[in-house]
Amino acid sequence: MAEPEQTPEIHYWNEAVVHVNFWWDAVQMQRERVLRDVQADTELPTRRLADALLLLVALHRLTRAVSFAAARFPAGTPQHARIAELLAVFRAAHPEASQLRHATEHFDKWLLGKGIGQKATNKASPFAAMESTGGKR
Repeated sequence: MAEPEQTPEIHYWNEAVVHVNFWWDAVQMQRERVLRDVQADTELPTRRLADALLLLVALHRLTRAVSFAAARFPAGTPQHARIAELLAVFRAAHPEASQLRHATEHFDKWLLGKGIGQKATNKASPFAAMESTGGKR
């Protein structure tokens, strides 16, 4: 007997849950790698930078997956409101996360001085945003 076809709403919700879980795990793995790199204090700056950049990518994709999941609930529902609240808390705690992601993902634009959110006073460097935060987060 064939399984009944999923409605689009159920399909999209299932996909949202898969992506949220995947990117949550990816964030945790990258966080552990970054902490290990910092604690080891090794002379591997390329590895440390790569791990930090991949953590930014994972965080960005996690927030995108969570936003997608939130959109599966009608506006005004408690579920939608709670997810929106949690995203707002994350963004308030890490206001530079979006700019850091833009600077590193679109490094080519930043090198030309045309990056998203790039100010005229910023160096034409994809890492200028990290320098302005002291390399934190």
